[in-house]
Amino acid sequence: MPEKKTNTKHDDAIEIIAAELLAIANEIEELPSFDPGELTNEKMVQLQKIDFCSQRLREVSKLIVEFAEQSHQDQITLLKILASTANLEHTRDLFEQRQIG
Repeated sequence: MPEKKTNTKHDDAIEIIAAELLAIANEIEELPSFDPGELTNEKMVQLQKIDFCSQRLREVSKLIVEFAEQSHQDQITLLKILASTANLEHTRDLFEQRQIG
């Protein structure tokens, strides 16, 4: 398997940032849950927002690593790679909009 090219000058910093984002996502997921009897519509919306934030942090962490591995690409190619790597539609759209705009 060929070794991935990376921007070794920044690898440690990128690894630290990605790990920290992942740690934040993990902490969000470990927040205490509500008693089902106390679950109001407002609390349900809050839980959904918390879950989505956790998903976005995981996605950004993954994309930071991919960015480092693909940083030798030109900008348009890099944006296409990141858009195809993104799992969340929200994140994928951000990269695709940048390619157009």
